[in-house]
This record gives sequence, C-alpha cells and structure tokens, in this order.
Amino acid sequence: MTGKKSMSIADAFWTWVDSPDTPMQVASLMIFRPAEPAVEFARRLVAAWSAYPATSRPFNYLTHPRPVPLPGTREVITDVDIDYHLRHSALHSPGGQRELGVLVSRLHSAPLDPRRPLWEMHVIEGLEDNRIAVYLKAHHSLFDGVAGIRLLAETFTTAPTAEFPPPPWARELPKRSPRRTVGRSLGQRVIDAVKVPRALSTFALGAVRRNDPLVGPFQAPPSALNAAIGPQRRISTAVLDLGEIRALARSSATTVNDIVLALCSTALRRYLADLGELPDVPLTAMCPVSVRAAGDDDGNAVSLILADLATNEQDPLERLAAISASTTAGKNHLQSLDAGVLSDYAILAGAPWLAKQIVPGASAVRPMFNLVISNVPGPRTALYAGDARMEEFYPMSLLSKNEALNITILSYDGKLNFGFTACRDVLPHVQDVAVYTVEALDELAEAIGEGALT
Repeated sequence: MTGKKSMSIADAFWTWVDSPDTPMQVASLMIFRPAEPAVEFARRLVAAWSAYPATSRPFNYLTHPRPVPLPGTREVITDVDIDYHLRHSALHSPGGQRELGVLVSRLHSAPLDPRRPLWEMHVIEGLEDNRIAVYLKAHHSLFDGVAGIRLLAETFTTAPTAEFPPPPWARELPKRSPRRTVGRSLGQRVIDAVKVPRALSTFALGAVRRNDPLVGPFQAPPSALNAAIGPQRRISTAVLDLGEIRALARSSATTVNDIVLALCSTALRRYLADLGELPDVPLTAMCPVSVRAAGDDDGNAVSLILADLATNEQDPLERLAAISASTTAGKNHLQSLDAGVLSDYAILAGAPWLAKQIVPGASAVRPMFNLVISNVPGPRTALYAGDARMEEFYPMSLLSKNEALNITILSYDGKLNFGFTACRDVLPHVQDVAVYTVEALDELAEAIGEGALT
C-alpha cells in the first residue's frame, strides 16, 4: 500500500450523499457479438482478463470516506482481488432484452463493498443471437460519466484483433494534463474567484424571477418523480439514430441536446398524464456539463445547468422553443465564469441539493429539480473486444433522495443510447418512458416539418 491521500471535494461529494437507499454508483452496459460461439468467447474473455492485476487508477483505489464536510482519503493498494471484482454470469439461454434487463436491474441495485475498491465487472453469457454483455459498475467518486466512457473507449480497440486488449484496470495510463489555471496570474485568479458569488446570486435569484429563461433552484413542481425512494432499481433502454436527431436540430435551429431534452420532455409529459399526475408547472431537469480537460482520466470534473422541460406546453414546437431558450441561458451563464472555477461553482450551486440529501427532514422541501438528464459524448466509431464488435453501449446512473428517475444518454457509433434508471417501487413501469421517448421522435419530426429527418 501507499500512503493515504485526501480526496478532492468534487470526488468526496459523492461519498457524503451515499446511503443505503441512494448508492452513488454508475454503470455501463455493453453488448458484443463475437464470431465464435458466445459461450466460448465469454469464458475466454474472463480467463484472459482474470490474469491482469489491478495496476491502474482508479481501480486500485481503496476509499476511506469521512462525514461531510471532511473529504475522505484514498490509498493505492496492490492486492486487489480480481476474482472478486470480475464476475461471470449467465442468463437462461436464449435470454432476451427483458431477461437481461431483469438481471442488470438487480446488479445495479446491489451496493458495492466499501472494504474493497469500489467497482465490479460482470461478463454475462446466454443472450440470444450469439451475443454477450459486459456490465461495469463503479462508485461515482471514482469518475464521472465522461471519464468513465473515455476509460472504456481507451480499453477497447477500433478494429478487430486476434487477442483481447488489456482490461480497464490494467491499461496504460495517459499522461495527466496540467490544470487549467496553470500560467494564470494571481490577479486573474482572484478576479475569477470573485465572479463565483456573483454567478451564484444570479442563479439563486432565478427562483423568484419571472419570464426569465435562466432557470433557478426550487422552481420545480412536486411530482410523481419526487417521491421517497428505496434501494431497488429498474433499468430500461432505448436507441435512436443520431443522424436523425442532428437533422431535427438543423431544421429547428436548435442543438442535439435541445432535441434530446424535448424527446425526454414529451415522454415524461405523456407518462405523467397517463398517471393523471401531470403538473401545471413545467418540470425542471438538472443537466451536468463536463468541464474536463483533455487527458484527465479519472475523478469528477462537472458543472451544471437547470433546464425548463416545458412539460406544460401542449404544442411540441413551443415546448422545444422553451427548452432551447432555457439551455441557451444556462450555457451563457456558465460562460461568464472561467473554466478553472466551474467545478467549484457547481458544488456551491448544488449546496441546497446536498443539504436535502444529508439533513433529516430536508427532503420534504420542494425539489430543487425533478430529475437529472445527462447527455454524454461517446466513441464515434465502433469498438471491439478481440474480434467481437460492440453493438450497443448503454449508460446507467444513480438516484438521489426523492428523485425516482434518471435519464442518461450516450452517443456511440452513430446512435444515441438511452439508459433509464428508476426506483422500482416508485416507477415500476419505467419501460413506458423508454417507449414514449422513441415515439416522441416521430411526433417532433412531424411538427418541425416534412423532410426534417433527411
């Protein structure tokens, strides 16, 4: 072992809000189709990767959390038990999407062992059509979504190979890039620091401003998405063509993110209407914004904006326009700050949310936002494990107190892959939201105009 080192505040944040009902773990689900029988491929993959010790961060980190506001510590260990962390599972063959979803929901519900490095990988055989799945779960304190996807993109290859690549816990580490504040004068750093309270004030006043597209905290209405949650999760997925999303963005003079939020908004509006619980006030989404520098490969580097989902708007074009105005205002607000302080701004702006997680009774207060919707850029071309092409790549995220749904989207090889993570008790039919999201694409395309998808 090496000596213990203090965690950054951004990483420690996720240990402070971890609880039995809200384990702060994120995951990726990857589906591969090998040329050989999938059972043999899965067994060879597990045998090959079992031979590698965990030599790469953050897979060799042992975490020692401390109570808020004290950051915990980490130490690098050399005796990581790979046989514990790398699991080999099987569905009753031939397993379909439903059977895989049931298994992954159970895996995502199980907490990580705090006495060990906070990650697990499961290789799952038994899928129909000669496929296997690989499910990687890790605590959010180890890395955020962008870092996790970058790590997996560096693990797999961009062309078929005869041999398996080394697993993520044994990959060669890229060099860390210097912090963005390096080379900046002391005076400029002071000026940047002074801007943070001003930006926080502008953000906070959004709760009382009217007719301002910049969304502030606690404008979100109480909703069926904001009930008390338990530890069991239900996972659902959906896939859309990225080219079609880009065509809609061009035709409507908006962005891909705006279109994605509009699709989610339409699906949530329909789902809540089915329940008879659509609020008159629009839902609010918290959208993480990556502020990671190139070469940073672990830890957390995220800021945030709040987006008006305009679920009170019946017309899909009016809904999209309100969403676009909201996200534009949020991005412009962040651009008033230097990149070097955006993570600090996010922690301070999220302080009320943190209080709701750790202060007894605070979760009963009106929600700061209704759900998290995160859009993570992924690899633009196909990835391979040996000769097996990765056909699908889904993100799965975490839930917080009184937040029963998370939607995370990952772009991969010309597709947008949606991962819906829900509390099993509060939203047992989250698959309806996934179906409605897919169907929302045709509705929005029709509203934007004929030929919008070409």
